[in-house]
Amino acid sequence: DTVYHEGYRIDRLTFAGRDISEYAIEYPAAAGRGMRFAVSELQSKLKEACGAELSASEGITKKARAIEFRHSTDAEL
Repeated sequence: DTVYHEGYRIDRLTFAGRDISEYAIEYPAAAGRGMRFAVSELQSKLKEACGAELSASEGITKKARAIEFRHSTDAEL
């Protein structure tokens, strides 16, 4: 069994000065199983940590407050 404390572990989480609940998650249409799993894990961990339920959608829209998952061709990563 896993035991958790009462309430969320983080009272408030901000990203670039904004509350995390103002953000949405976006991923490319060609996302594979691994990327979709990463999106799901991010959603789950944020919900567990602070109660924020971020929506996730296929396609990059360039919203002002979006967490974008994308592939990189940067060899240094």
